[in-house]
Amino acid sequence: MLSLLPTNFVQMLRTQTFLNLNRLQMLIRFGLPWIAEEMVLAAPRRAPKQSLIDTWSPYCRIAYETVDLTKAELTLCTVTPSLSSGHRSDGIILFYQGAGISVEKSSCLQNLIDMSLRCQMPVLAFNQRHVGSSDGYHYSSASLRADLADQSQYALSQLDRLRRTGRLSKQAKLYVYGLCQGGVLALCSVGAIIDHPDFAQIIVTRTPLSFSDMAAHVPKGDYRVLMPTHKVRRQTGSSISAWLPFIGQSVRRGAVHLMANLLSLLPADARSVFFRSIFRLSRWHIDCRLLVERLAHCDKIFAIAVHDDEFISDRSDVAYFLKSRQPARVCFMEANVDTPLSEDDKKQRQRSSYAPFNTHDGFNAHQDRRLSPHPRHQAWSQHMVMKCSEGRHQLDEYQVVNGIIAASL
Repeated sequence: MLSLLPTNFVQMLRTQTFLNLNRLQMLIRFGLPWIAEEMVLAAPRRAPKQSLIDTWSPYCRIAYETVDLTKAELTLCTVTPSLSSGHRSDGIILFYQGAGISVEKSSCLQNLIDMSLRCQMPVLAFNQRHVGSSDGYHYSSASLRADLADQSQYALSQLDRLRRTGRLSKQAKLYVYGLCQGGVLALCSVGAIIDHPDFAQIIVTRTPLSFSDMAAHVPKGDYRVLMPTHKVRRQTGSSISAWLPFIGQSVRRGAVHLMANLLSLLPADARSVFFRSIFRLSRWHIDCRLLVERLAHCDKIFAIAVHDDEFISDRSDVAYFLKSRQPARVCFMEANVDTPLSEDDKKQRQRSSYAPFNTHDGFNAHQDRRLSPHPRHQAWSQHMVMKCSEGRHQLDEYQVVNGIIAASL
């Protein structure tokens, strides 16, 4: 019967049926898929800051484009370092940012720029569906996993293209980096390419084993660190239409804060059962333990943890899980927030960096960026340091990443 209808009409009918079934299951599951998707992904649409792009244009090329994957059109940001004549990169980095962060956000773009210039490699980063300028929606983790697998395949195809055109060295490989919940996405993205010869390594930092573990084991049970701090603002005017959004946001904010206070009173095991049930019921449960073990068996994972992380506890951190299996594939770092960087360490990092971070003023500007309210989790990577034995220089996170890539750490 369907074969008698126009192809476009059949495709539209299938799409609408799929959407309606997904919306129905969201209602059947008490709206939990909507809550989980908001927690894991959603980020507001914004335009990239052109002044930031212009500032860094002498050192790298920054390009935004829409990439048509198998089941979605996603925004891709690519940062390519301006290399000296005759120099070619030894790989590309597929970068996964944390939850609620789009590649247009200035702090994320600055992270991509820093990673590209400090590692001297092209860096690729996607907006997932419902993040920034990428349209679409994930009604469960199944479609997210499919998109992530497509992204790693896309990165491998880009690696092959750049090698064939001579813009990468012949031995260039794919490296994948994930920060916080982006580390969970990064792990899912490499699941299908673990045995691919061009996939070299995944590096995850401050990453939970699962979304439910992160939510259940917030350090000290203090859920206030996860709560939004911005004030709810009312639109000007006294009409009902001006008041309703304000009332709705206030009620939602109040409910979230009440839930946070109630959760803080529960023991950790009870919170674990509670969140695991929510994520399973919403079809958003992703557990990375088996993936971590497979990657560890192949020596293709390295995990970085931060002492006294405000968001990730020892019980939920990939690094602590990996430490019991492959202790050589883990390092523990400190957020260097209280102790100024010694002149000796600063000069050593400056010497090992590239323009503009290889100059006194350039590195100082890089080092002096403002810290976040939660620096042990959200610090710039140049503020994350690995304490070494007496007489050795401290390494920041970029130096650690470079050491992993060069197999010299």
